[in-house]
Amino acid sequence: MRHVVLVAGRDLRARRGRYALAALAIAAGTALLVALSTVTFGLKVYVEGQIRELYPADIMLYSDRIEIPVDIVEVIGSMEGVDAVEPLILVGASLGGRGATLVGIPIDDVDYFAISLVEGRLPRSGGEAIVEETLGDLYGGRATVELTESLLGPARRIEVEVVGVLESLLKGFVQTFQVNLVVVPLGWLQEVLGAEGFVNAVLITVRDKAYVEPLADALKEAFPSAQVYTQRSLIRAAIRIVDLLGVFFNVIIAVTLAISGIVVFAVMAITARERMREVALLKAIGVSGRAVALSVLLEVLAISVVGGVTGMAAGYYGAHVLKALLGYMGVSFDLPILAVPEVFVGGVATALAVAVASSTLPIVRLSRLRPLEILARGQ
Repeated sequence: MRHVVLVAGRDLRARRGRYALAALAIAAGTALLVALSTVTFGLKVYVEGQIRELYPADIMLYSDRIEIPVDIVEVIGSMEGVDAVEPLILVGASLGGRGATLVGIPIDDVDYFAISLVEGRLPRSGGEAIVEETLGDLYGGRATVELTESLLGPARRIEVEVVGVLESLLKGFVQTFQVNLVVVPLGWLQEVLGAEGFVNAVLITVRDKAYVEPLADALKEAFPSAQVYTQRSLIRAAIRIVDLLGVFFNVIIAVTLAISGIVVFAVMAITARERMREVALLKAIGVSGRAVALSVLLEVLAISVVGGVTGMAAGYYGAHVLKALLGYMGVSFDLPILAVPEVFVGGVATALAVAVASSTLPIVRLSRLRPLEILARGQ
């Protein structure tokens, strides 16, 4: 075994320039894998966190019409395991030509919604509103909210006084996700819409997460015309969208790793060709084909470890570069770049797998050489 290691070390030194090229190819593929995987993981963490902030409840009961009696809030609140129940009105709208969502919330329980203001204050009376900062500079003035669908009749306009600006949720991550909230007192909105005593959404928080699914099923039976969403289902739906982006990333990674594999194969094939006479002499003096294969495999493993570890580090810092590039392109959300052990291990393992797979054929050819035939040909 000692002789096998010595032969491998000698060959690494003798062909260090060529092997450095192979290590660089492996490092490039690993770096891209780690960088894109880290970005994908960060996107999932970000989207999940934003959904939890935007949608703090475990369950939402929602109807297309304002037909859910507010009295039902007390009934649901008395159920086993229920911690909090908040009635809402959610109406599709537009403000300043931008799509928006008009939300009526109970001002007395505003802390439940964890609203974060950029400036101003929360609404205190009817006609006051806070708007999401994505809707423009509206603070301190009056604005006209056009209801695209009032749920009770034809579209209408509502005048509001903007007393606060809400920090943007999802930060424009994907335009489809932009919610553009306009928040007003629930009681005032009910009066304006002529829907006193009714809402079209109820947010429910439970003490024990084991109650989420049973309670959701019970609500579906009690309100067959309404829709029941759980926070988990919304997160899963959002993560599936991120996974679609991950598929695109995986294609790029696969192409890069394939190129890395081709480079490693070419380097090892050339090396095997050059070492035929050397290997033939070794086998002629009794060195087994297995020992020859092990010696070359050690070289490949050394190259792949160096390339994999280098690529792992480069990929992590490359993810920060990708984040900066996204910011330069106008994507304003704060993408978390996290050191994920599974990504690092997967990157190095992939580097090893690509290098070994690409070197298998040259290694097998060397191990099966017939010494007399090679020496007779003068190679």
